[in-house]
Amino acid sequence: MKKLTKNIIGLAHEWQANKTAGVGKLTALCDALIAGGFGNPDLYRAPKGKDADRSFYDHIVDVVKKGLPIEAQQLLAPSTKDAKMTFTDVMMAERRTWSQRQGADIGDIRNALTRREEKREGQEPATFESKFIEVLANRVKALQKMEGGSTSYSINRVINLSNDLIKELQK
Repeated sequence: MKKLTKNIIGLAHEWQANKTAGVGKLTALCDALIAGGFGNPDLYRAPKGKDADRSFYDHIVDVVKKGLPIEAQQLLAPSTKDAKMTFTDVMMAERRTWSQRQGADIGDIRNALTRREEKREGQEPATFESKFIEVLANRVKALQKMEGGSTSYSINRVINLSNDLIKELQK
């Protein structure tokens, strides 16, 4: 089973800690998940059936749990079936609330990845010509910025621009 990298886990915790101002954090988390090969929204849905492999989903639940406040982590840590401590009605209600929050956080990640996927599917694939023009325009802007807005460039800068352009288009 592949596991999330420490970087992705850190981004998840950072997003959870800044939930109200975390819109940019969720975007960064989704970018990292997609780059790390974890961009499939179905990974963030609880597996169904007795024989289903829950290892990755349980890993996600554990990562999200560790992003919650310490008090919530302590309430969610023991299983109610084999816990040596007894839970009061108030503790059980609080545990239920944090458990729902944990599920909502996983749902937020899944929904964000789903929206990303839908957005990508709605776009037409870039033709070579459109990609070439876009990459060239970005490289020329970067070159102008480096040259302080000048429109005359040394031959070495133009060669580097050409080489960068070729590398970018080969991706």
